[in-house]
Amino acid sequence: MFIRNIIMLILKVEVCIHYLAVHVVLISVLLMKLVVTCLLLLSSYPNVHVSKFTMGF
Repeated sequence: MFIRNIIMLILKVEVCIHYLAVHVVLISVLLMKLVVTCLLLLSSYPNVHVSKFTMGF
């Protein structure tokens, strides 16, 4: 019974770590997309076609 509790605890911790890792990756990807979009908009402000492409991206 004691060993089973330890295994359940380890599984819960691993699930929490997995969820945290997934959320960190998603947030970093969103931030990177935001930064890239802002940089592209700033670098090619007169070019409307590029800004539309980045918004679609």
